[in-house]
Order: sequence, then C-alpha cells, then structure tokens
Amino acid sequence: LCVVNAYNVNYPIEVYSFFKSLGAEYISFLPLVERDKCSGTSVTFESVPSKAFGQFLITIFCEWIGKDIGKVKIELFEEAFRKAFNQEHTVCVFKKECGGVPVFEHTGDLYSCDHYVTHDNLLGNINDLHITKMLYSLKQKEFGERKFNTLPNCCLNCEVLEMCYGECPKNRFVKLPDEQYALNYLCAGYKSFFIHCTPFIETITAVWKSQI
Repeated sequence: LCVVNAYNVNYPIEVYSFFKSLGAEYISFLPLVERDKCSGTSVTFESVPSKAFGQFLITIFCEWIGKDIGKVKIELFEEAFRKAFNQEHTVCVFKKECGGVPVFEHTGDLYSCDHYVTHDNLLGNINDLHITKMLYSLKQKEFGERKFNTLPNCCLNCEVLEMCYGECPKNRFVKLPDEQYALNYLCAGYKSFFIHCTPFIETITAVWKSQI
C-alpha cells in the first residue's frame, strides 16, 4: 500500500521502482485527500493535487505496460480493465453503490462505512440487533444507492463514468455552478488517467476476444 501525497506524487517512477525493489507483486496506490477543517472546501497542503495524481498514474501505467504487465498487479489498473471485460468493480470506491465496507466500533456499534463513522450513519449495535438485519436494512440500502443518486450531471454524462462512478463520496466537495451535487476532488486526475488507458485496454480486450 502506497499513500500518494503532495510530495511523492512528483516521483512516480522512483516510487514504483522502490516497491518493485522490495519484491512487491501487488501494489495499491491510495491518494491522500484531507479536507481543510477551516474552509471545508479546500484540502491540506499534504494532500495530493488531483491533476498531478492523474499524471502519476499515467507515468506508472506506461512503465507498467512496457515492463511489468502480467508480473506486477496494480489494483487501480486492474479496476480500469474490469469495464472492458464486463466485470463488476471489486474496490468499493469504484462501485456504482456504496455499503460494502461497514465497520464495527469497540462498543459494538455498526456504521455504514469506515469513512462515515457518524451518528447519521449508525446502523445499530450488535448487542441489540442481529448483524444481518443491520446490513440489509433500508438505511444501509439507501446509503449505498446515494453514491450514484447524488452524482452531478457532469459525471452522469462523462465518458468514463463506469470506470469510477464518481469515486468515494467522501471526496465530493468541489462545488460547481449549475450543479446540485458536488464533484469529486480527484475527478480531473482520475479522468485523465482513465481516458489515457482506455485505448490500450480496448486493444487488449479485442485481442483477447479474438482468441476465444
């Protein structure tokens, strides 16, 4: 697991090479996005810039397809391939609906998601309710559906919508004119990466299908 921040985002090849030198065969890049508590609409200086994160991924992707495809698995790249092969996303932030990663607290309280440990997202307590009842409750269902139902129109009309579905709702705080719902802070970066990798993915998919 590599947390990509405002500093190491400038060194994609060095970061990637470091993990390969450790013998890592599966790498997950996690973008650091911390909201500024004062403004609520900006991020801390340690947070990764969106466009820079996209270029970070593109640079590593180009290195990966040239040297390491089939040898090193990179979580985000595998997710990008899933749409072409008509597969469901396995990483929650790219799924159409949320709710697949609920979390227990030491008190027995169960929350809808580990990013939303708040009173509004409390499903109940294991001492009072069966876990199955909480996980399949109407409240949890509505929580999951809210991810797609609160996408701004620019996302709904985006060419790479099915590759990210607006990513994690916790990162949606960029206000846009004429939009009811906020845009994901990482949109520019993810969009540039997904657009960049699509031609290669489509080529690989076509070759694979021709051999079936």
